[in-house]
Amino acid sequence: MAWRFGWCVRSGGGRIGSTVGPPGFSWRRTSGGEMHGKQSFSERFRSKPENAAKAAAETAARTKSRVKRSDHYYVKLHIAHLVQLIEMRDPVAFMLFDILLGESFARRGQPFELPIHALRQMPGLRSRTRLRSRLRDLERRGLISILARGAPRPMLIKVPLSL
Repeated sequence: MAWRFGWCVRSGGGRIGSTVGPPGFSWRRTSGGEMHGKQSFSERFRSKPENAAKAAAETAARTKSRVKRSDHYYVKLHIAHLVQLIEMRDPVAFMLFDILLGESFARRGQPFELPIHALRQMPGLRSRTRLRSRLRDLERRGLISILARGAPRPMLIKVPLSL
């Protein structure tokens, strides 16, 4: 603890018994040896009613109106994924990957059952062989991982949300 110009300076602020106060608050030593707090300039300035009203008006003028929160979420598509999808030169595979990425986001990155009936409604994926070939292409490029299960159960798909 050191005394400089009537101020008490002590390291280790925030500990019990410390003389360091909250932000904007400094301690001073009185003639009797007791410690008393002293307000900072901003606290003294805002304590006057006319100054507080002026500061509130300036703050309200500075703040922008808040943008309404969207009901729709977005999924991040990494550049590495985008490069691999462009190299495939297959727009249907691109749409398929986008759908699988959105489904993975909805499931919080956990493996999910492949929604075959919904995917077969997409143009270009009407047959099972086309759907499976595009899924194999995506898996071969490392964009998705397929966990095959028994014949009556649909396969599980996992799409990494981050690289």
